[in-house]
Amino acid sequence: MAFDTSTDIAQQLAFGLGLASLALTFGLIVLVALMRLAMRWRERAAAATIARWRPALLRHAMGEDPPFPLLRRGERPVLLLLWNQIAESLRGPSHDRLRVVLNLLGLDALARRWLVRRDRERQWLGLVTLGHLAQPSDWDAVHALLGDPRPYLSLSAARTLLQIDPARAAVPVLVEIARRPEWPMARLALLLREAGAQHLFDPLRERLLAADATQQVRLVRLLAAVDSVRASPTLLGLLMRSDHTELLSMCLQHVQTPAALPRVRQLAQHPVWWVRSQAAAALARFGTPADKPLLLTLLCDPQWWVRYRAAQALLCTPGLTRPAALELREALTDRYARDVLGQAMIEREMA
Repeated sequence: MAFDTSTDIAQQLAFGLGLASLALTFGLIVLVALMRLAMRWRERAAAATIARWRPALLRHAMGEDPPFPLLRRGERPVLLLLWNQIAESLRGPSHDRLRVVLNLLGLDALARRWLVRRDRERQWLGLVTLGHLAQPSDWDAVHALLGDPRPYLSLSAARTLLQIDPARAAVPVLVEIARRPEWPMARLALLLREAGAQHLFDPLRERLLAADATQQVRLVRLLAAVDSVRASPTLLGLLMRSDHTELLSMCLQHVQTPAALPRVRQLAQHPVWWVRSQAAAALARFGTPADKPLLLTLLCDPQWWVRYRAAQALLCTPGLTRPAALELREALTDRYARDVLGQAMIEREMA
């Protein structure tokens, strides 16, 4: 009898667990459905807000004065995002008129309040907005976020500071760049280029020369992004003094002055292959016909990338015609050199 009782309990327990699993599954299905419905409702609401406000914002930016649509409280994040999207594409008087619109709507104050919110998306949107407003009074609040551990937020703070006052922002932003290797280089290069060489080139050059070789590798690329022509003498100096292979490679990628030719020719024989490769690429930019024997030697290099860069440099030789290139290729006895030169010719449509 005891056995039957325990069996009944086990069966009841299994039945109860089954019902609970079914209820949980049904609840999850309902929750997912409600979340999808809510997402679609938000998307439709956002699309409706954009449809009502975009024409008005654009007309104000063009100098017209149409009435504003009714702004509901829940529409403010969408409107602020739309305003920033339009502001990114405008310059000059149109951008100034758009800033006036933001002030009239009171959204400038909202953006400032969002800087201290814990909502990361609203903090970011507040930073981007204040960057377009570029008011010196916002400096301290934005500067407080420059050291934020979240890369996207701290990088946005750096951009906003540069938009507010690029000369004042140069030093703190460059200090932060040196200690934030997680900041993406492509984004940094664009950010510094936007801020302008007149404000950033000299402070960046000074920091580059004072840095160790590891940091110099990153800073060389940024200096070249700010002003590649003015950067060349500094890069040449680093090429002459350094034996750090990554730094040599980075300088070779960006140096533009023919004054670097003697050193580039030396580095084309460097024992590390990626230095030879970048030296060949530099010869493609400012080499002379006198570099042809050196490039033919590199065309037989054991490393494919060195051969490929040498082939490209050969085809950049001033005055080299298609028949001369074909004759040069046929004269090669190294099969790999002939193949890579043929590939480079195809890419240049010379074959």
